[in-house]
Amino acid sequence: MVLQSQLFMYAKKNETNGSKIELNSLAPVARYAPFWNVAVITVGALAQDFRKNKFTEYSTLTNIGATMYWLDKFVIKMFKYFNWKQVIFLFDKDHQEQITNFNCYLTMASLKAALLNSQITVDYKIREKQDRRPVDTILIDYVANKFSVVLLCGSTDFVTDIMLAANRLGFNNGEYVFINFDLYAQMHSEDRLLRPWQLIRNNSLVQDNSTRQAFESLLTVTLKIDGQFQKFRNRLVKYSPIFSNESEVNYFLASFYDAMLIYIKALNENLLNGRDLNDIESVLGNMWNKEFEGVTGRVVIDSYGERIGTFALYDMNPNGSEFDLVMWSKIYNFTDIELIYDVKKRPLYWKGYFHGHFPDSPKCGYNNAKCPVKRKYLKK
Repeated sequence: MVLQSQLFMYAKKNETNGSKIELNSLAPVARYAPFWNVAVITVGALAQDFRKNKFTEYSTLTNIGATMYWLDKFVIKMFKYFNWKQVIFLFDKDHQEQITNFNCYLTMASLKAALLNSQITVDYKIREKQDRRPVDTILIDYVANKFSVVLLCGSTDFVTDIMLAANRLGFNNGEYVFINFDLYAQMHSEDRLLRPWQLIRNNSLVQDNSTRQAFESLLTVTLKIDGQFQKFRNRLVKYSPIFSNESEVNYFLASFYDAMLIYIKALNENLLNGRDLNDIESVLGNMWNKEFEGVTGRVVIDSYGERIGTFALYDMNPNGSEFDLVMWSKIYNFTDIELIYDVKKRPLYWKGYFHGHFPDSPKCGYNNAKCPVKRKYLKK
């Protein structure tokens, strides 16, 4: 078995085309593995290419981590529920973080393709290094009077800048919603998911109540991480001499732990059935289309050898000052996910006057451009 642990990504030709993205550490190994009669287990095969070419190039690859395929499914179901037909994606590719630097890249490319395939109009703005215009200008030029639904991916600084600018420009009037993709938010800190304004470096802004209000139009999409992970993290910090605090025990580490457990169980099953441990097809058969309980929670591997990822949508509670869980995906019969949203128990809070389904284009837009004030003229 090869347990693949480190990824380096480079893009060829066009960053908006997912098929041009290669993970130059995993892909070559996974391509050769079938000829070596070796199983490859990873937590990093996020790109759709691994699934599309599973049985022609990556037939012995098993992925225990999140994948774009299941994230796309979650987002498409959410869009269909709210009947959204158009969206814009804002992405800052040069101001990112350790995990975000390739994750946002893959997220943007994969979501763009999935949304277009679902007949949803997609526009996007990639903020390049040389494009240092204020984010106010980006919102006015690309969002203002056309889009109500804005997808974000980037560093916490980038998302904060967008939300503060939206607040300044009046985009917090109930006509716009910003959806931030921060898949591993819980892995960083509680504030990052539940109180994102606390991450602002300017302390005076943090104390300002209007700063918190700037995030009322923000929703966050993240991995739905089971409580088992936190228990595992606590035990590891308590009993292991290697880890001194919880921040050192991330979701990837826990997923590798699950990968080893799943592989060992698959080998044991071969032994119990009198099969050769080198019979890779039977070893893979012991892992695929199967369900396991791991330290990251319920692990369900589909027929493509990919973990069925479950995702969650967080929204700021109007009766408090923290984000809480409002919508999530649930695994259905090893082949699909279903959307769980109890609108009676905890409806999404659309700031302003909207209740129920939120429109995908602003009614009046920036500075009421679409709702001009009618002047009354007196007859002479």
